[in-house]
Amino acid sequence: MSISLVGRRAAGLAALVLATGCWDAPVREALELEVLADGSARATLVVELDPARRYAAESEAPLRRRLERKARDLEDGSDPWLARFEVERCPRQGGAWLRDEGELVEFRRSMQCEDLAAAAEVLSGAGVAADVTVSGDEVELAIVPLGAGVATRAERERALAELERWSAQLERYLAAVFALAARAAERPDLARDLWIAGFGGSAGEPSRALPDAEAELARALDKATGDVAGVLRARAGEAETADELARRVFDPLPARLTVTLPLEPFAVEGFERRGEGRFAAPEKSLYAAFARLSGRWLAADPLVALVERGRGGGDAPVAIEPFAAGDPRRSEAPPTRLELREALLADLRAEVPLRVAWPAPRQAGEDEEDEDAGEDEDEAGEAAR
Repeated sequence: MSISLVGRRAAGLAALVLATGCWDAPVREALELEVLADGSARATLVVELDPARRYAAESEAPLRRRLERKARDLEDGSDPWLARFEVERCPRQGGAWLRDEGELVEFRRSMQCEDLAAAAEVLSGAGVAADVTVSGDEVELAIVPLGAGVATRAERERALAELERWSAQLERYLAAVFALAARAAERPDLARDLWIAGFGGSAGEPSRALPDAEAELARALDKATGDVAGVLRARAGEAETADELARRVFDPLPARLTVTLPLEPFAVEGFERRGEGRFAAPEKSLYAAFARLSGRWLAADPLVALVERGRGGGDAPVAIEPFAAGDPRRSEAPPTRLELREALLADLRAEVPLRVAWPAPRQAGEDEEDEDAGEDEDEAGEAAR
């Protein structure tokens, strides 16, 4: 087995990692299984870390220590992830890392495998059964959950408590969204300025001065959005976010998983499309569950718009048009705390099998055989004429 590692410094990419981290977990792990045209496959792990120096306050010491420990384990080879890459039929391995002011902010490990079945062994030990089958001219990858994530009973109880807490925050947040949307519908001349003010400067343009009552609605939405976004940040004295805790409890996959295919699939179940030939497994976390469910109540959601903007780098302003051009409300009233808790919990507990099937790669000589068959047919046709 050959392994090559490359270290690098890249200010632009580091800046993107830092900006993304403000709206995402302090430790972000992604796994990609890529099927190549010849039937071989590649597994790539990408671990992004917030710089530990960002968390300098004493109340942030647990998170700072966690980040330092994670970086150290990745660099000295003791991180549990690296043992998953010891796969016999994946002889070519490599990696790279990115530093920002000396701190590790991105680590990559990849392996080139004989086929997808070998690459999928990186999921061994997770709470899923991954199976690759080849039948005739079709290849299928099936990933079946075997339960929830890897967590202790105490962690599960904490996650349920966090769900209760966040459901209450979401109730206040959605009430604020509905109140502002109702006023915007009553006063279309103020709608755009109301939403601009409600986003608290993230729209990239100032709003006109609003009457006191409307300004209060905008302030209430801005505050409520900030409160619910706190699920993505570790509270004082905590080493992880509530969103990370919920993911460890409910998600059987060890990382955010994507599968990339060389050809358009015949069938896709459970996966979410992420562009041409790229499919993502739904993530099981508090925010991810709400992002999937928010369409029940809103055609456009301020929290989702802000988080996706932040995870994209945070440079572009939030688009106001989906909110100001029409009433985004899809239900007569915002959901209650209990309704939110039940909907989120049902989404988190749902065990959704993942399946994707696509054309098998052509074996060496098949093209020549097809060409020969075509020539024989042509010759037969000439003889008949």
